[in-house]
Amino acid sequence: MKLSKPQIEKINQSIQTGIYYQDIRSELVDHLASAVEQEMEEGEISFELALDQQLAKLNLDRFQRQVLISHHSSAFKKLFTGWLNPENFGLALLAFCVTYFLIHIGSIEAGHTYSTFLIVMITVNTAPFFYKLFTKPMRNSSEFMSVINSMFFLYVCMSFSFDLLLEFSSVPKQIFMPAFMGILTGQLVIGIRLVSHTYEKLKLAK
Repeated sequence: MKLSKPQIEKINQSIQTGIYYQDIRSELVDHLASAVEQEMEEGEISFELALDQQLAKLNLDRFQRQVLISHHSSAFKKLFTGWLNPENFGLALLAFCVTYFLIHIGSIEAGHTYSTFLIVMITVNTAPFFYKLFTKPMRNSSEFMSVINSMFFLYVCMSFSFDLLLEFSSVPKQIFMPAFMGILTGQLVIGIRLVSHTYEKLKLAK
């Protein structure tokens, strides 16, 4: 028994207050529609009763949380596996070589490289919030926001770990700083590409 469009819309309206992200809501509507159809066929009950029974079984917060955890896990995995791309690794190596050369010839001080990169990092990570990428449909996409959140969280962790690594590392600053800049640059490129890819995929899926 196929549900009518008004019935599908009623399902959508019944979960709007509990589900913020549009893609999660669409997924849940499909899930509920199938369950309601099956309930109506097997139990020979009305649409309203079948929907009430399915909603009573469902924890909207837990469902949304599970999907968000899954999307964030996927985003973190892509941020790390991006290093398998030779181009990303090559850009990180280039950043290391350039930073090392500039420190070696005295153009910049080792201690100034991180503060400079930190400004660039913050600018790039916050750019989607001020640029056209951060439109309402993207804000309502759990997949896109998971990528933004994961990218930002990873850089916050890397920033906080910097001081600890610098304090306890036996590697000279002239080597440590370029190496760290190379890692940060590579991760930044991976993050930018992931955000761009996710944006294009969601835009084409509209």
